[in-house]
Amino acid sequence: MLATFSRSEWQQLGLISGESDYIGSHDRLLRSLDFNDEDYSGHALRAIKRIAEGKGGAWAFLQIPQLRNWLAQEKPAILPALEHLSTQVPPQLVSNAGQLLALAEGVKQTFKEDDWLKLGIISSFADKIEHHPRLLRSLRFGDPDYEGCVMEILGMMEKQSKPVQEILGGFQKLRDWLSENHPDIARSLWASAERANANVSPQPNLGNPQFPPTLPGASQASPSHFDPVPREQTQLFSTEPSLSSLLATVQAVAVGTENATAYHRAVEQLLSTLFAPGLSEPTIEDRLHEGRKRVDITYVNRDAHGFFRWITDHYPPAPYIYVECKNYSADPGNPELDQLTGRFSPKRGRVGLLICRSFTNKDLFIKRCHDSALDDRGFVIPLDDSDLANLVNAKLHEGDDGVVRTLRSRWARLVK
Repeated sequence: MLATFSRSEWQQLGLISGESDYIGSHDRLLRSLDFNDEDYSGHALRAIKRIAEGKGGAWAFLQIPQLRNWLAQEKPAILPALEHLSTQVPPQLVSNAGQLLALAEGVKQTFKEDDWLKLGIISSFADKIEHHPRLLRSLRFGDPDYEGCVMEILGMMEKQSKPVQEILGGFQKLRDWLSENHPDIARSLWASAERANANVSPQPNLGNPQFPPTLPGASQASPSHFDPVPREQTQLFSTEPSLSSLLATVQAVAVGTENATAYHRAVEQLLSTLFAPGLSEPTIEDRLHEGRKRVDITYVNRDAHGFFRWITDHYPPAPYIYVECKNYSADPGNPELDQLTGRFSPKRGRVGLLICRSFTNKDLFIKRCHDSALDDRGFVIPLDDSDLANLVNAKLHEGDDGVVRTLRSRWARLVK
């Protein structure tokens, strides 16, 4: 049964059962599904037990077509019993689930990024929407997991005091789409909202305020357009060191072996922030083969959507990413390259980063890394101070997409 579930099916199940918060916040459930980890079945069974004991019970599971088909083929004897249990579900729960699924479909079809930003403001969900790891990105690129992200957000919004159906009623394109594609649901949605409004005490006549309101002296702006705060400015409100300050710390370390430890630590802090949450659990001076070999930094590769996930998909295995830091004034050469590739193995992975201060002949060293890849000795991505600056700049202005683009460009030179 568990083999029938995808990430989108879990998110749909969370929406209709009222457990979107649980599914969305269960980091190991979805991550172990993405990576086909051995502990997935345990997490999945606990989630199934929680949902089965909830208000929706068996009915919620039977709304997932793939699961219902599996039951019909593999467990036909128990399907009638589950269908009987489903008849005991409160009608309001069934109606509410139908409305939410129709709204999710309509949002998927009609929402643009500005609509999501507006929804975040009027629903107090701006932080969850803007910082969701996949929602806006999957919208921009038309990725198949966008529908599941929509369901996850709407399911979380359903928990707040004001019904999500009422909040979404202010989006005219969505209303028009629902009226055309689900007219019965549209009528029930807006009729109930109008009845609720009719019971509210009259409010003072405020005219027709713009959204967002225009401050005195401010220029008139299109009410459908919202400019998110630039990434650089959001760091002013964070207690964590910014990427720019971490980069400055790396660049401030004096070149030379006597400062190797300071450089090593500064690089680790920068990379851990730059590649979070995809690369995690950094181990400093990681001991391999009972200490007979060491590597400066080892990261666990838990990337679900970014560059290192792409590595996992196309150049497996890559459970760990290795980093060597060279605070040299001279260019790294073959010995430094061989040192890093000597830490690779078929089980641990064969991808690493060689971080250094600068190159007088960067093209030559990239060619050496290309030779190593062609000889099947692993993949080493060389990055000097200027490359780190480019990655930070890409992250600040383009987000994770900029990091992926920059690293893919360097990777292409290793394999072509």
